[in-house]
Amino acid sequence: MRLLLDIQATQSLDHSERGIARFVAEHARGLLAAGADVAMLALNPSLPFPGGLHPDLLASPLLQWNTKANVDALDGDLVYFVMSPFEGIRPSTVLPPYISRRGLPLVTTLYDLIPLVLQDLYFHGSRRRVYRQRLDLLLQSDLVLAISEHTRRDGIEHYGVRAARIAVVNGGVSPFFQPPDERDHPDLVVHRALPEITRPFVLSVGGGDSRKNLDGLLRGWACVPEPVRRSHQLVVACRLSLPVLEVLDGIRAELGLKPDEVVFTGFVADELLRALYQSARLFVFPSTYEGFGLPLVEAVACDCPGLSSNTTSLPEILEWPASTFDPTDPVDMGERITAVLTDPIFRQALVDRGRQRRLRFTWDEVARKTLAALKRLPARAPASVQVRGQRPRIALFSPMPPAVSGLAVYDERLLAELSALAEVTVFDPVREAPGTALPGGVAHEPVQSLGT
Repeated sequence: MRLLLDIQATQSLDHSERGIARFVAEHARGLLAAGADVAMLALNPSLPFPGGLHPDLLASPLLQWNTKANVDALDGDLVYFVMSPFEGIRPSTVLPPYISRRGLPLVTTLYDLIPLVLQDLYFHGSRRRVYRQRLDLLLQSDLVLAISEHTRRDGIEHYGVRAARIAVVNGGVSPFFQPPDERDHPDLVVHRALPEITRPFVLSVGGGDSRKNLDGLLRGWACVPEPVRRSHQLVVACRLSLPVLEVLDGIRAELGLKPDEVVFTGFVADELLRALYQSARLFVFPSTYEGFGLPLVEAVACDCPGLSSNTTSLPEILEWPASTFDPTDPVDMGERITAVLTDPIFRQALVDRGRQRRLRFTWDEVARKTLAALKRLPARAPASVQVRGQRPRIALFSPMPPAVSGLAVYDERLLAELSALAEVTVFDPVREAPGTALPGGVAHEPVQSLGT
């Protein structure tokens, strides 16, 4: 099978530097490096060309605009892989009509169902309808790739994705994030870029979403004993809006934290982010809901000891209860932070645990799991592009005899004539198997086979 990779998430107008865009680019690179038969790296022609695309993808002759002419020029048994179903500007650009009409096997990646599970925080106006349209791709998919076991469970429990059709491939960390060597001088890089950092620091990243729990992080930091806080700073590296910054600074003041105890850096590029990971005494990820937890993996890949919330997917990263805390309990968070900053043995144990676990989160491993999952794709008939003379495919939803129903009698007579003109599948809401002989070539499926 040949993979047609839809990588339009890298063209996101608002979030081209965020986790999903990075995941898509690295996943595509991993598949290419693993020798996957990739037919196209498809970009959305309705969006600008992506800035900052990795040189490996920029230089690839497979990088093309996703147009009908370019897709029609491809040969072989194609699989359409929507690497992020939530990034297109319109639903029709996520699964273009010329793709859906061909009946290609469909693969999608599920990062999380956070807007569905926490819909009171995320759904406003038309966003609910658009998000639901994108989610429907999961139910249409022949295979869904989940980036964590927690996300897999969410897909099954909250949206009715069939368990047999969803596989965990995890996420990976770029080789760019690694421990410093003799050529690196991360402390110098940090202090030149951020002179407000004047002493050893605890690092966190996040965002303005309430689930990122930065207010909880401040409350946890306030529970660290004052002598420990006085010798450290809390550094939060992420883009935050002015209203969010004002709220967080107000919380800092209410907690009695001095202005120089907490540093908000704003957006930082990868080079500075890596130096921050390499220099930090500790990385803390206090989020209450994550689909994977890429920043934690990046931190431990740089030999930074990491602590995280004990919720959703985050415990899957280190798989060590001692590395987690209750994100709703500032005292618990403060005690864990204090333990790392004051106990060298515990701190080293966290570093060692990170070194063991990060080997499970490489893009080579993600590509290997992806290719293994693709082998589970059901066999498909040849693509059903409508051409002159080809019979249409029709799904007939109806009870069939011996059901005692005027509708059943009517549709049985209709089916006898319809089957001569079209390829028909009967979806019977009453019976698992046909209760009477069907015309030759007519398939039968129970309605339940379609899932939710």
